[in-house]
Amino acid sequence: MNRTVDASYLRHSNLLKSIGMIVALMLTSCATNKYRMYSGPCLSKDEVSFLHTVPLESSGMASILVHSFDGKEVTLNFRNHTIEVEFLPGRHIITVDSGERKKRATSSSKSFIPIQFDSKPGHIYSIAWNDLASTESRYGWNLCIRDETSDGVIVAEGAPRDSSGIDTWIAVLKDENPEFRREAALVVGEIKDQSVAGAMIAALKDEDPWVRLYAARALGKIKDPRAIDALAAALKDENQKIRGEAALSLGEIKDPRVVDALIAALEDEDPFVRLYAARALGKTKDPRAIDALTAALKDKDRRVLGAAAVALGEIKDPHVVDVLIAALKDEDPWVRLYAARALGKLKDPRAIDSLTAALKDKNRKVLGEAALALGEIKDQRVVDVLIAAFKDKDPWVRSYAARALGKLKDPRAIDSLTAALKDKNRKVRDVAALALGEIKDRRAVGPLIETLQDESVLRVNVTNALRQITGETYGDDIVRWQIWWNENKETFLGPK
Repeated sequence: MNRTVDASYLRHSNLLKSIGMIVALMLTSCATNKYRMYSGPCLSKDEVSFLHTVPLESSGMASILVHSFDGKEVTLNFRNHTIEVEFLPGRHIITVDSGERKKRATSSSKSFIPIQFDSKPGHIYSIAWNDLASTESRYGWNLCIRDETSDGVIVAEGAPRDSSGIDTWIAVLKDENPEFRREAALVVGEIKDQSVAGAMIAALKDEDPWVRLYAARALGKIKDPRAIDALAAALKDENQKIRGEAALSLGEIKDPRVVDALIAALEDEDPFVRLYAARALGKTKDPRAIDALTAALKDKDRRVLGAAAVALGEIKDPHVVDVLIAALKDEDPWVRLYAARALGKLKDPRAIDSLTAALKDKNRKVLGEAALALGEIKDQRVVDVLIAAFKDKDPWVRSYAARALGKLKDPRAIDSLTAALKDKNRKVRDVAALALGEIKDRRAVGPLIETLQDESVLRVNVTNALRQITGETYGDDIVRWQIWWNENKETFLGPK
């Protein structure tokens, strides 16, 4: 009897504890964090608006950033809290974080969904899911703002994926608050539709530099030729970042009219503007840019001269090859390096002799680029040049020769590469294994298995090469590889 009473008492006691814990959790979860988004004395409920959120941990959302009417903002944590934000009536933009919480939520980040709406005094609003959204969010989320005071009617939806729901955001581009105009420029700029080009062209004249920058960037995504004149004018903007974005965007528009403006931008006082102008000229692939880009090889900023060399490599013109071959002899090693890289892109056999000579360059980075460039040129002479490079005293030359031979995938290199598996330099051995895996010649299997005994070699390179050639996955188990090889060698290699 006592045992029964004791057991009953314990069950009753545990139940009371459980109920107590549940009540405590409910009280905790119902706690509301309140925020006031305006300065001065508190106003009555009829004079302000409210935004309510509830814990949405299961949704994966983490935070929300609210822009207030008078320019204030606050980042709120969604999880485990009910939140009430009190703010002045008027226009507001909020951004909902669909990922991890971040320090500053803006619509420039793909994990944030911007929503803008106009609030009324005395009304209560909430963030909610919207399964019947008229426009699908560009992030795949259907979020909305509901007016709970008006039977939960939807008053705003998340930024749209296309131009069908963009009119309200275009209107915000004229808002007196620059913060709002910036958000609007980001949202509209993501549409990538020529129907919004006019709004973005107008935004290039906004007094706020961030709005102008986002507009210039957006016009590069839209690629509308109507924006050429406005972007060309933006190359003279007082802000160098805007000039740079304008240059990049002009390079995205396939129109011969952009070339002259970009050539002029190569003379800009700011190196980043010149850098972006060079990159943009490379995208145009217009031969008229050759002389200006050749001159830019002498730019005092090595990033600019590098971009100029790479841009020349994008222009498929016979004259470019001569320019870059001459640049291989420039006194500046950076010019020689980028010239070699550009010649690799052009893949012109006329550069073979000059690139071969560059394998003796005093600068290791230059000779490395020369070797890689040779590996891009499909010419039988190149294989002989790179095989001969294995006799060079410099391990840097030998390792880059191995990398280049791997790109060429020429079976004639197998003997030299398998011999390189025993090179005294570990880097050369590692790269030789990678190259053999790229060529996939069965004659390399035996030497690769033997190389597994070398504890100093990077075994993952060897095992990956073996897997690429044989299709087997024995990892670095040398015993299993040896057994498999003994059983399959004759049939795998075939008749001699």
